[in-house]
Amino acid sequence: MNQDDLKDKRKSRRKKLIFPLLFILFTLSINAYAWFAFISQATLNVDMSVASWDVEFTENDVVTNSVNVAITDMMPGMLDYNHTVQINNNGEVSADISYWLTSVKVLGNEINVTNSEQVLSDFQNKYPFSLLVSTSSDTVASGSSANFNINLSWKYEDTSKYYQLDNLYTYNPSFIYYNKSGTNYTEATVTDITFPSMRNNLYLYKDDADTYFGEACGKYEKDNNLPCIEMKFKVVVQQVNS
Repeated sequence: MNQDDLKDKRKSRRKKLIFPLLFILFTLSINAYAWFAFISQATLNVDMSVASWDVEFTENDVVTNSVNVAITDMMPGMLDYNHTVQINNNGEVSADISYWLTSVKVLGNEINVTNSEQVLSDFQNKYPFSLLVSTSSDTVASGSSANFNINLSWKYEDTSKYYQLDNLYTYNPSFIYYNKSGTNYTEATVTDITFPSMRNNLYLYKDDADTYFGEACGKYEKDNNLPCIEMKFKVVVQQVNS
């Protein structure tokens, strides 16, 4: 089945659903409200440290060395979230800026952060939401400033996106799963029995990926009273050796 056929199939399925949806619109609106009411949140703890010289971190005009970011309205279609910590070099020499992940949990599962760059890349590309952490510069000159930035977005629609599954996903018979060959995606035959062995080679279309993480995050938070995503960073500023 080619890409056009898949798109036609999705459009046809949506058209067939329009009439019965008119009868359940009120119920659906209540369920949607309940779903979005408790999805989702993420916490990002940033430990910022320097050598014993004249550098300071400023968050919301307050000097700090510990940043705790709680993103409480994390859902498909959310407004983009942006948070900045300013790094001020008040000393007489330049400084190098580095940062890395010290721990990550998604849906209560510990993610291996040995390769911090790969994990951060996954959070930009692997999930229907995108979490980007960056600095405006790798160095900050004497008397200058640089920014440590946290950006989270979850676009409601992106019709070109498919997401490869990993061990965070569980089987859902209501989803359509896909195999990938080159740039083409074809519908896969999957059952609850075959899903575990096939999972890491399967893909979900954007709508189903949104639904999966939206529902999974909401259920995890409701059951455990903990954020869906928990991340801890270490940011270090070091004097450049002359």
